[in-house]
Formats: sequence, C-alpha cells, structure tokens
Amino acid sequence: MLTLELIRHGETEYNITGRVQGQLDIPLNDAGRLQCTLLANRLKDAQYDAIYTSDLSRTYETAAIVATHHSSTPLIKDTRLRERSFGQYQGQKLTREQRHARLDGVESLEAMYIRCLAFYDEIISPLISTPGDKRIGVVSHGALLSVFIRQVLLNKMKYTLADGVKPASLVNTSITKAVVNASNKGCLLSWSDDAHLNVHKELENADEVAL
Repeated sequence: MLTLELIRHGETEYNITGRVQGQLDIPLNDAGRLQCTLLANRLKDAQYDAIYTSDLSRTYETAAIVATHHSSTPLIKDTRLRERSFGQYQGQKLTREQRHARLDGVESLEAMYIRCLAFYDEIISPLISTPGDKRIGVVSHGALLSVFIRQVLLNKMKYTLADGVKPASLVNTSITKAVVNASNKGCLLSWSDDAHLNVHKELENADEVAL
C-alpha cells in the first residue's frame, strides 16, 4: 500500500495581495514559515520514504521545514512539480475570468496535465508495484496540485473519495491524502486538510483555476 500526501506550500506575500505567482520564485513570508512549522509538528511521526518538491523556494522551504523531523528522508527537487507558468502575467492581479481564459503565453491546463501524469508514471507507479508499505510526500503549488488531484488521480486513475471527503480549494500547507494498493485501487482520504492551523484566513488562490 502506498500513502501519498500532497502538500501545498506555506503562505507568501503574493498570496496575501492576490497576485499571480506562477513560476516566479516568491519566498515564504513569516506567517508561511509558522504554518510550515505547525505542519512539520503535525507530521513529525510520519515515516516517509521520500519527499518530492517543486524546486521553487516557497515549496522547497516548506518541504525542508517538514523534513527537519525526517533527517534521513531524501528531499528531491522535481521541476515537473512547478506551478503553472503565467508568462507575462506573473506578478499581476487577474480576475477569475482571466485565469480561466486562454491567455497568450500562459501554460495550458493540458500542458500541466502532461507534467503531472509524467510525474505519476515515473515516480508514483513504480512505488505502487513495490512490495510493502510506502509513504511519500509531494510539496507543490495550488494550481498544479489541483490538476494532479482532479485530472490525474480522480479522472485518469479513477481514485475514489472516502466518505465525507469533498472537493475543496487548497489552502496553504494543507494536506490532501490518498492511498493506493498494488491493484491500482486508490482512494482520497482527505482534501485540503489544514487541521494543524489554529487560525487561518480563507484567501482566494490567484494561481488556481476550478476544474
């Protein structure tokens, strides 16, 4: 059985101001680092075989803070886990309609899907077929994880939803947890679980699109 924990990075100043980050290398802010510390404390007893992360600093720092309790766990950067590229629009404020439109120079949802599926096929699938229980963390971004969850896990791989689990916007440092067995039968056990945060603001993610 493979346990897969999908984690969105901690808060940044762009999250607060509603500007599109895309693949700009925007760091965590102080609140984001606190969120990551709370997340790390929650996951300190987890036994990870590996933690994969986007190479952008906001995700890598999130993963590194989680990994402080897992010094022997490999922390692996993978550029396929980067956020959606918004090209010339990165750093700007876009309306919901603009984020859903096909803007020139903006990475398509199809291209994101291809990245996500390649990661699943190369990294996740071999672990599923490996004997024994495995657990990996994947630290990435709101839009990328939304495509991964909705289009790869649910639509392509036919994962099911556990009782009471419903689609949700991915908040900073939230965990979406899935399990999958050797027969490729997968199930989402949680979606955007942020129980480790005592207080958080509900902020619209400027990079995410509804799928």
